[in-house]
Amino acid sequence: MTLYTLHNIILQTSLTSNSDKDLSFLGWLIAFMVAVAVVFVVGQPLLQLETGKKRASVRQLSDAQIELETLRERAGAERLSLEELEFDRELGIIETQDYEMLKERSRSRLKTLEGAVSERTEELVEGERELKRKARPTQPLNAPAKKQIAEKTAGDTRSKASVKESLKCSECNTPFKPGDKFCTKCKAPLPIICLNCGTEIKDEEAKFCSRCGATFEKRTKNAEEANS
Repeated sequence: MTLYTLHNIILQTSLTSNSDKDLSFLGWLIAFMVAVAVVFVVGQPLLQLETGKKRASVRQLSDAQIELETLRERAGAERLSLEELEFDRELGIIETQDYEMLKERSRSRLKTLEGAVSERTEELVEGERELKRKARPTQPLNAPAKKQIAEKTAGDTRSKASVKESLKCSECNTPFKPGDKFCTKCKAPLPIICLNCGTEIKDEEAKFCSRCGATFEKRTKNAEEANS
């Protein structure tokens, strides 16, 4: 085999290899473009639907705002009518019987309008909250977060029970209020209790609980201390 023949064989092999690589890359490129097109075709209607819902919600809120302003204007006009009616009565322009009848009708209309204003206001506020909630959806809690919340709730419940039990006189078991120095029943001295964790505070000058770090109220002079 001559050197020229060997050179031709190597060249043909190289061209065939490059051609196969080009075809493989082209195939991947076509597949990627098809996938993008499918995602666009499927996602576009969903995106348009969601956008349409948001626009409808905004339009409904706008209509509700216009209706609310109209109701407020009508209620204001009715109040003005009542004031004018009262003014006419003071000037003697209108008879007492007619005044009472017109006043009752006007008050009835005003009450209806004020009720409608209150109802529309609540609906508008709720609609705005719903729109904000949809714009910023909250992420569902994962299992660890739920567990932490459950543990914290259970801990808070135990702490409250501990504090409630600690706020009882050790001599007669009579409940006492935070800050009391003597029991109102047996006159025994009372401890300082942390209202956050139920721990007894030994140092009367302390400002923070040595266990949980919470601040607590200073003692108040109750009736027994005042008489001593």
